[in-house]
Amino acid sequence: MAILKINRIVPVIVAATALAGPAGADSSLSEKLQQSTVRLLCATKAGAGTGSGFVVGRGNHIVTNWHVLSCTAKGGKAGMLRAADDAVAGAVVWHSEEKDLAILKLAESPGKNPVEFAAKETVEVRDPVTASGFPGAADEVLDRGDVITVTLTTGVISRIVKSTTGTPMYQVDASINPGNSGGPLFNEFGQVIGVNAQKALTMVPVVKGRKADGSPVFEPDRVPLGEGIAWAIQADELFPVLDRLGIPYEVARTRRGYLGRLWNQDPAIVVAFAATLAISLLATGLAITNKGRVAVREALTRGRDFVTRRHVREKVPVSPKTTLRPVLRGIRGQYAGTILELTREPLAIGRDPRLCQLVLPASSSGVSKRHCIIRFDTTSREFLLEDCWSRNGTFRESGRKLDSERP
Repeated sequence: MAILKINRIVPVIVAATALAGPAGADSSLSEKLQQSTVRLLCATKAGAGTGSGFVVGRGNHIVTNWHVLSCTAKGGKAGMLRAADDAVAGAVVWHSEEKDLAILKLAESPGKNPVEFAAKETVEVRDPVTASGFPGAADEVLDRGDVITVTLTTGVISRIVKSTTGTPMYQVDASINPGNSGGPLFNEFGQVIGVNAQKALTMVPVVKGRKADGSPVFEPDRVPLGEGIAWAIQADELFPVLDRLGIPYEVARTRRGYLGRLWNQDPAIVVAFAATLAISLLATGLAITNKGRVAVREALTRGRDFVTRRHVREKVPVSPKTTLRPVLRGIRGQYAGTILELTREPLAIGRDPRLCQLVLPASSSGVSKRHCIIRFDTTSREFLLEDCWSRNGTFRESGRKLDSERP
């Protein structure tokens, strides 16, 4: 028996029971973004600073800002933090002070996944973005074991601009703080479009303590000069350098069309549109003949009966002689005790009765309109479960989140 959690908020759990369980699932999109982001260290005798970066090439090259690794110009040592007390040494193989970009080659591969890029022609103002990195201020309340846990913040492209040195940049309203420098800026498809560089900050004296006589001790510190204003260097600035160094990379140069972006947001709408179009074309062809009109009428009736059928509660005796059959069994919530027999045809679960056969209450805000699909493959004798790019995700009993890209 394998148990599928529809989401973490609504107490609805269903179970699929038969000869085999559902196929395994890989990491989610969020895990993919985190997997490519690394924390960098640049240390001298006077102290050490940290920043962010991301993996490119075959896994042992890291892209970041030059100001993150600039201590190496004064004899400092750079590397990647694998844990709070474990680092992989690296050497700077290229840098540009003008563009504030650098590439670090690690002595050994960190076992991280390289990113895929998207060129500037795929980006428009108001596109959603995710900044990935390690803001230093968050370390003050973290356990030592969490210093390599990636922080993800979201926002949109506010403007497409150039720096005072002429470097093309994206202005974003995603939260970027000291420590995020050098981290990747992802588009909504998990492709890197920029390198997080800076936030609107200014230096001011702040009280860091008190003297014995009670007078304040002031030290300079950086504070935000404005809210929701940060910049990322366009990833296109890296491509000529990667080509020159022979570091392989993948880059998307075509902006996804309306249907592609809609699929990423709500694939149910695209599926419903395609199905409606196909049925309309088929019905138009069949309606030419009397037999065709009868066939269309019967097909529509069968479809209506399937979508609106009532789910009968039944008790199935369990014994060694019971013939196994693939069913979906309600464990908790409104479908507790309900048993639905599964077939090769997919059964959609969600809140929208127009798109789903197993409909959850409209008040189930944690469930998407078309949350997930489950079916039984009679050839492999396996359950196939697929997340429909739901907002909160679909989870197995173990807590692992399904990858929306494949069943």
